[in-house]
Amino acid sequence: MDQFKSCKLFLSTHQNYIFQNVNLSNWGLNGRSIIGLWHGNEYNAILYKLELNFTPRSSSVEDDSPNFIHSVKKVGPFFSRSIIRDMCDTIFNGQEHVLYVGVESNFNSVKQNIAVLCRLTNHTSTNGKKYTYLKRLLCCCGCRNDNIFAAGTVSGIFVFANEEFTQIRDYGQKVRCTEFNSIGNILYCGIDNRGLVMYDRREDPWKCNDVKINNMNLENITSTKLLSGENAIIVSCLDGTLTQIDLRKKMSL
Repeated sequence: MDQFKSCKLFLSTHQNYIFQNVNLSNWGLNGRSIIGLWHGNEYNAILYKLELNFTPRSSSVEDDSPNFIHSVKKVGPFFSRSIIRDMCDTIFNGQEHVLYVGVESNFNSVKQNIAVLCRLTNHTSTNGKKYTYLKRLLCCCGCRNDNIFAAGTVSGIFVFANEEFTQIRDYGQKVRCTEFNSIGNILYCGIDNRGLVMYDRREDPWKCNDVKINNMNLENITSTKLLSGENAIIVSCLDGTLTQIDLRKKMSL
């Protein structure tokens, strides 16, 4: 997860989009998009999905403004009483959605831990579902090929499947990051004082394996990123270390 104080991006079409005061940003599932939370002067917050254009520019283009944004979709503006801790894009019922977790205060200033699933759209309104929890939610991840997503809490992991959330494990420790592989049958989790854990959805109940790496002690993992081919993963920890792991050989690179 990246945090910025401010940022400006421009779309090289007849209409310019200016995004300022970026609070959170994450890479999208396809590796060619960014999910971002922006604040503005006329609204509290808004979520955007920026589809990036990695095609080299043609020399015949006369417009000098950059054209690295291919398309823009959004959710909001809203979140007037919400604090978002993590967000991601996901596919739900065959449509693009944004999932975010955090804390919401109602009109009586009573706080609730929430997970919200909203459809990405280009319109001023959007449809979504909100789920509330007793436990504090820290992270979330979506999946490209299934109506399933996961959320990490201060003590365990919840998985949404078959239209309901189920706690698959209570560790009594913080789960700071979750990530599905592209097929959606493997879930990786970073768990305090335990390290990297892998769940296999192909077995019922889900089979859980600790990923042991060269006797390394990977504690307090804050984020993971599967690399192309999904045979390697990059792990970031609270102490600032960044480690690339070969998942087949179970060794650091």
